[in-house]
Amino acid sequence: MHLQAGNGEAAVADLGGSIITGVDGNPLAVLARQLGIPLHDINGDNVPLYLRDGTQLDTAVDMQVDKVFNKLLDTSADLGDQLGSCSDALSLQAALDGLWHREAKRIRRQEQQQQALEQQQQHRVDCLMHEQFVAQQQQLQPLLQNSWLQLHHNCRLATQPLWQPLQPPPPLQSHPEANQPQLQPQLAPSSEQQQQQWQGLSGSLSLDKARDALMQWHFANIEFANAAGLGSLSVRHWDLDSEHEHEGAHVFLPGGNLRLLQGLVQGVPILYKARARLVQYSTSGVSLCAHAVA
Repeated sequence: MHLQAGNGEAAVADLGGSIITGVDGNPLAVLARQLGIPLHDINGDNVPLYLRDGTQLDTAVDMQVDKVFNKLLDTSADLGDQLGSCSDALSLQAALDGLWHREAKRIRRQEQQQQALEQQQQHRVDCLMHEQFVAQQQQLQPLLQNSWLQLHHNCRLATQPLWQPLQPPPPLQSHPEANQPQLQPQLAPSSEQQQQQWQGLSGSLSLDKARDALMQWHFANIEFANAAGLGSLSVRHWDLDSEHEHEGAHVFLPGGNLRLLQGLVQGVPILYKARARLVQYSTSGVSLCAHAVA
């Protein structure tokens, strides 16, 4: 449905179902092909996600949360199996919220440890480069001193010197900051730099809040698929029908599933305000007897 606002802005809203989840052996997909209705594959790869402020989230963060979400589902299923009938009273929301809280803390702790390790490694590299630079300067110092003395001696023997005697070079500084080399090695991006990059692609949210927003999006998708809140779903029985799901691609049906109904009723008389009295089946077809209802 197309909506037109008074200020000239336009928007499109979807009314009713329009997605077929799994086309292999799905009668809805068969009917759509028989009616000549095009089906468009829904490919979730390379589809960007956006926050409420319009900021695009980094793909790496999306992949990280997606991997953790699948891990939470597997862990919750194992939890339901281990508890047996005792888990019947445990909701899927309680299980996922508890597991996600623990996993989020583990991720933050692991990132902090990785940052500390990279800082230690960088410190060792800086110290090693400083020691090498100081050693090279110490090796060059006698050569520089001898060269200056020889040049000064030649200047004194010249009857008409072309320049004033050179001043001796200043002593080498031993302060670490003064002896830092100009060229730094090219290192791989650290986890801190990666977090700064992710933070730049998470809008006004911190990285932790961006992860949590993505996880809540996955939780909402479960509620959409089950037409129920997580709090009313059992951690043990919520996915019992998953083995009966149709395989194959998920597709979008332009115009919605109403087009399937419109194709089915073509040529079929529809009587309103009538009550069916008799339905007869025969080799020639089906006949229906009805009488009007006031």
